[in-house]
Amino acid sequence: MNRTPAAGTPEPERRPPTGHHPGRSTTDAPAAVGAGTVPRQSPGAPDDEGGGPAAEASPAPAAAPAGAPPDTAADPLDHPDPLVAADAGTVENLLRCWVRENDLPEPGGDRLRIPLHASGTALLVPVLHWSPAGWHRFGPPVLEGAPADAPPADAVTVAVLLTREPGGDGAGPRPGGPRGDGGGRRPEAVDLAGRVADSVLRTAAFIDDRRRRPAPGTGPTCS
Repeated sequence: MNRTPAAGTPEPERRPPTGHHPGRSTTDAPAAVGAGTVPRQSPGAPDDEGGGPAAEASPAPAAAPAGAPPDTAADPLDHPDPLVAADAGTVENLLRCWVRENDLPEPGGDRLRIPLHASGTALLVPVLHWSPAGWHRFGPPVLEGAPADAPPADAVTVAVLLTREPGGDGAGPRPGGPRGDGGGRRPEAVDLAGRVADSVLRTAAFIDDRRRRPAPGTGPTCS
């Protein structure tokens, strides 16, 4: 058979093998991507479109609780003063306990009103988050009817006010029943106020120490 092509017959186009690049050996061709594998771009590459941490929109900072002083941090637990942060955490614990024990429903707005019948007032509590599991987040509470520039109720004040209520630890006045010994000055309320104050001071010391000496990045190991 004559293998010489006839005159004028174009030679078939010879294409380089897949993965071949001019000036590069075919042995340097990258491995084929397996079926079902999605190639990923390296995060933060300069030519990424919308990729990388720099291109992600930063979340807007949370607003401070409604009714809180202007210098209040968005999250009271992040307040730069360890004592203020500790007091805020203690207040939240007291309020969560009271809401749970009294089965208070979720408020319709962003503020919870806790009536204090024994004291003739109420606590107005900003609701930062209402949890179905009971782990609610609250802002600094204020007394209803207090002046606009009045400071929020601290942990000791909240503890004493709740203790005065029926069902509190201080066995407060009940409808139709006598007041506690000494015209309502109950040893239980005094003891609770002292324990709450001590807890705030101890918590503030722990927060201050942790902020000065942050824990290492590695978690605890099992021994």
